[in-house]
Formats: sequence, structure tokens, C-alpha cells
Amino acid sequence: MKAKYLNNIMERNASKLPCLNNIKPQMQLSFVPYGSILRPEPGKLALDVGNRLCPGIVDHHQPNSEKECATSLVLRYPNYIIDHLKGYTLDAVTFVTHIMPDLDAVTSVYFSYALLTKGHFPSYAENIAHYVRDIDMGIFFSHSGRIVSVYSIFIGICELIRSEAEKNNWPEDRIYKKRVKCGFALWEYVISEMDNNTDLHDFSTFDLPNPFQDAIELLRNDYLIYLEDLKKSREIQNAIPYKDKKKSHVVDSIIIKNPKSLLFRFWARSDYSKSSRGKGFIMLAVNYDDNRYIISVDPRSPFYLKGLGDMLEEAETEKRKLLSKERQGEIRSGYSSPDPWYDGRNSLHNFTIIDTPRGGTVLTQHEIQMVIDKYCSINSSNL
Repeated sequence: MKAKYLNNIMERNASKLPCLNNIKPQMQLSFVPYGSILRPEPGKLALDVGNRLCPGIVDHHQPNSEKECATSLVLRYPNYIIDHLKGYTLDAVTFVTHIMPDLDAVTSVYFSYALLTKGHFPSYAENIAHYVRDIDMGIFFSHSGRIVSVYSIFIGICELIRSEAEKNNWPEDRIYKKRVKCGFALWEYVISEMDNNTDLHDFSTFDLPNPFQDAIELLRNDYLIYLEDLKKSREIQNAIPYKDKKKSHVVDSIIIKNPKSLLFRFWARSDYSKSSRGKGFIMLAVNYDDNRYIISVDPRSPFYLKGLGDMLEEAETEKRKLLSKERQGEIRSGYSSPDPWYDGRNSLHNFTIIDTPRGGTVLTQHEIQMVIDKYCSINSSNL
């Protein structure tokens, strides 16, 4: 019944998304796979992708990067944009970011576009950059259960876009451009209201215009959907290490495949009533489709997953050798593979999130669970 209700909302409101077609930006956009290693190119500006921080590329995923997101780095290094594109008109510039652009990717493009067209960043840029950095770290504050925030609105809009794209068989490039365009429109509205409210974690008191209100409507029942997800999840207790001690602690964890809730990880981390220890589900292992897994701990907690990424990468390498499916290409800086498991080594993440290789993993869910169990077993000796 809930799924049918949400489908009705999406069908009713998806047609309203084209109203954004007349909203700027009118710009050249290009999208590359997550984690792509790029080199600076004339007339191109890579944001939240590229694996380096230099003129023409503003990324934070490379080893030894600053504890910043792409948006905050754009704010810190405007010369990497202005100097690199000096002499180019805007219509000759291509903005490059990753596929399925998230809030950080969209906002870093928005900031860069404002800098190039207006000569300065948008109002409240520092507040916005700090907020986006929180979100990129996985920090999401819910005020007394309220879910109307800039991030949740963006997530709702992305779901409306996904629904419309699926219904009309859009090419992927069109989906990505729509996410950027809607993100620009969202920030334009939010900034216009920030004189009255600078708390980007709570926009519940505002009468949001369409299609933003439609996006929020999608999320009204999201907690109920989370509860349904919880029924099909596996809840366990895992021993994981403290960030700053040579000790471990047992925490509540969830293993789940394809959760339907759009804000699943945030509901789970703040679920004090249903987690057996009453502190929320600190560790999450989420399987998306068949070959992508994201394993994470709450970045606000004192725990991390240092070492787990290495163990998963070792298992990945061994199985690929057996299957004759070794990864090819240039070795990624700081790793031993061209397409490794991301172990969370970026200073912004501090080993609180692990993600599969860009090309997916050959490991099964059972094999990944065995690696996690081994990791937690090792840590249980330090309780």
C-alpha cells in the first residue's frame, strides 16, 4: 500500500519537473565514472572527481587530502578555477563531475558557476560549504524527527527525477544534467530564504514551492518504509575499533539488501528504540543491486573501520585471480590496484566508510560477510 501511495505521488508530480528547464545554468556538463583519475585539460573544470587538487581539478578523494569536501575546497582555492580558465568564455568551459552527481558535486559546480559568472561566491557560502561537508561525511541532524532539510529535499527531487526518467526512458546523461539543474534551483531558493533561517538541517517551517514541496511529500512516509526495511534486514552485534584507542567495542549493526527508504542510513543511525543497545545502529552494511556494497559507521561515533577495506581488497584480488578477471589499467595512487575497494582513508571520512571498486565486486554477499566477521573477530580480542 505504501509503495503504491509513493508511486502515485511520483506519477502525479513528475510532470512538474520540466518547469525547471528554463532555469539556468546554460552550461556544458560532462560526467565521468566515480573515482576517475583525471589530468588538467584546457577549458575543462573537474569537480568532486579527478583524484587530485590542482588548477583545473578540485577533488578530495585522493590520498592525504584535506579534511574538506569538493564544495569547501572550491571556496578555499578559487584560483584553481579562475587561473585555469582565464581567457575562456563561459560557453567554452566544460564542467566535469561524476555520474549521479550528489549534493557535493552539484554544489561545487554551483559555486564555481557563480564565481565565473558573478566574480564572487553566493551569499552564505561558508554556511553552505560547512553543511555540505557534514552531509558528505554522513552527518545528518534531525530536529525532533523533522526531515525537511536541504539534503532531504535534494534526495526527494532526485527520486522524482529517477521516476520520470524510468517512465520516459531517458538517457543517463539527461538524468545527471537534471540533477544539476534542480540542485541549482534548490540553492537559489534556499539562499533567498537564509536571511530568515540559516539552519540548513531544518527547513520545516517554510512553505516550499513546487517541485520542492513534492519532494518533501515523498519523504512523509519514509520512516514507515524504513520500518519495513528493518523487517527484512539482519541485525547483529559487531566488535569494531575505537578511532583513538587500541581497544574495540561491540555495537549494533545492520546488514540489508536494497533498502527502499530514501533516508535509511540516517533513520538507522538514530534508531535508539529498536537497536538492542539503545544507541542506534552504528555499523551498516548495505548491498545495492548485486555487486555494490557500502559499509559504514556513524561518523559522529568514536569508532571506525580501519583495516577492513584492506581485507576486502585482499579477498577481491584473490578471487579475481581465480576467475582470471584481474583489474587492468593505471594503478590508483596510494593503492595496489587500478580499481580498488575504497577503504575510507580520505581525511574527511577517516575510515568510517568503505565502498566497492568502481567496476563492482566479484565477491558475493556471503563472502563479504565472512570478511566482516573475520575483521570483527580480530577486534573482539581487544574488548
